[in-house]
Amino acid sequence: MTSPAMASCAHGWWPSTGIRWRRYQLSQAAERPSSLASSGHIARGPALATASFLAAAAAAHCLRGRHLQKTRRLVSAREPPPRPPKEEPTAFPRDKLFPPAVFDLLVLFTQDQPDLQELMDGLEEFQYLHQSDRNWGKFPAHVADVPDVAYNRGIFKLVRGIMKCAEQERSSELRFVAIDTLHAILLGGCNYTKCPPTFFVEMGCVGMLCKICQENTDTAILEMILEISRMAPAEMLPLVIENGAIEPCIKILEDDGSHPMEQLTALELLQSLSKRAPGPLISAGVYEAVQLVENPVLVSRRNKILKLLRPLVQLEATGTDIRQMA
Repeated sequence: MTSPAMASCAHGWWPSTGIRWRRYQLSQAAERPSSLASSGHIARGPALATASFLAAAAAAHCLRGRHLQKTRRLVSAREPPPRPPKEEPTAFPRDKLFPPAVFDLLVLFTQDQPDLQELMDGLEEFQYLHQSDRNWGKFPAHVADVPDVAYNRGIFKLVRGIMKCAEQERSSELRFVAIDTLHAILLGGCNYTKCPPTFFVEMGCVGMLCKICQENTDTAILEMILEISRMAPAEMLPLVIENGAIEPCIKILEDDGSHPMEQLTALELLQSLSKRAPGPLISAGVYEAVQLVENPVLVSRRNKILKLLRPLVQLEATGTDIRQMA
């Protein structure tokens, strides 16, 4: 049989200290049985073990509940505020097609008998707009582009109204302002807002301007025709010449009392046409008219025109048909 001392050694206690410690536990249990039973030092059957397990489980559940509450508070603090209700977009007014100066002119052009002073004021305001605003509008390149776009139709009516003001004979002042306005839209302003020469020719402005220039010589009209002769496509030059671009120049050169600046502008126009279409100029008698220029300042330009036309004149003198050569 195993002795009590050996049994105590088998449980991990030395004989002397283990027996004493066990006696001490029994004495304490006798005095405070509830505290020892709750601490688990002395097992008093399955009921006490079950109670200890339930107490431990309840403590763990309380700790887990506290952790969940803390987690929920953190999550609720991180959530964004609720989205406000969706509002309908603000109804902004539509942009106007034309600036006020252009719109006022269009309104005046629709009237049967507009006031002449209002027309002149409107044209001057439009000139100022064209010279100062670099993005007020844009002219179409061809008349064929007008019916497709409402904006182009408005521009077409604008140019047609200015042409009517230039053609009318009731007021010379209104005609002068209208010609000045046509000069501004063709030569003034920036390249984006300038009127293309193709649109200018297709609108019939060249024939109207040449007709006015034959009646009253105007340098501004010659400058416009000069710009068209330089920038218009080659297929439009016959139309420019047929509308009478050469006759005003010959009239100025043959007139002894014409101003030197008018003669200079006429020579520049004839020189531009001599480079691109010399045949019609010879048939119109430009070679003989240019020889009449005797101003020393203009002699160099006169000689350039004669140099361009002389080969064709010599061929014509030999009986060669210039049209067949072309």
